[in-house]
Amino acid sequence: MTYSKIFGKLIIDMKVIFKYFFIFIIVIQMFFLKSFSYEEFNGKYSYNEYNSNNNYNIDVFNENEEVLFIVDFSNSMNKKMGFSPKAYLAIDALRAILNDSGPKTKIGLRIFGVTDKPIIQRSGNGYSWIKENLCTASSLVMPIARYNAENISDKLSQLNPQGVTPIGYSLRQAVQNDFSPSATLKHIILITDGGENCGDDPCLFIRRLMQLRDDFKIDVIGITVDINAYSQLKCIALAGKGEYYNVNTPEDFKIKFKQAFNSKTKLSVSPQPIKVEKSVKTQDGIKYKNFVYEFDD
Repeated sequence: MTYSKIFGKLIIDMKVIFKYFFIFIIVIQMFFLKSFSYEEFNGKYSYNEYNSNNNYNIDVFNENEEVLFIVDFSNSMNKKMGFSPKAYLAIDALRAILNDSGPKTKIGLRIFGVTDKPIIQRSGNGYSWIKENLCTASSLVMPIARYNAENISDKLSQLNPQGVTPIGYSLRQAVQNDFSPSATLKHIILITDGGENCGDDPCLFIRRLMQLRDDFKIDVIGITVDINAYSQLKCIALAGKGEYYNVNTPEDFKIKFKQAFNSKTKLSVSPQPIKVEKSVKTQDGIKYKNFVYEFDD
């Protein structure tokens, strides 16, 4: 065998060895990444490291301003963006904001998608979703208060995405129940990777709300949303006299979250009370004053 043939065979063998080596490394990484909890994942890859030199200088908030994060923990937030699930990136961005929010800033956390109620029931020979429980899966897990940053941060790491996206129901609950009457600015920051899928029209609700109230401001952060969800979320932000922020890369999270948290609005009229809408369960869904949560087959 000539030297050229021996050298050529050696090159081919080396290519095969490198190919299988890289495949082996990728398989090992995938195995370990899937097994990490949020805290284990963050501890290994330092996704929650906060650099105080990154200009996260939060403005001093008005004494009577309250901020409520409404965060999507539906099942789709498990999907990865880069190496990290979207839920983890959202948690990291929120923690970066909380670190510099100041102890006297009044902050709270509401989530949707997660529920401790049963969501599956036996139906005939099979199983079906309990859509009433799915479409009312929204909880104020940390009421609005000062000195709340650490409490919210701890609570975020305990949550696991599941369920659907009841945006309208969550906004109604927040408006009716979560803010103190004395707050002159009630700032909602809605964070989601999809649109309403329980039959509600959240934009219509916000438009009608803002006809009666001028003490609310609603900013929306959309995470890799499709065109239909974008239209709905943009509508909510415009109706709520806020801004829509689009997140398409892992680097966008902390930038856009900070921008939304720092946004301000001027109030022009005195706030007026809004009537609480009562729900009525019907055969077709959960009927409210302005809409029905439709139960699709």
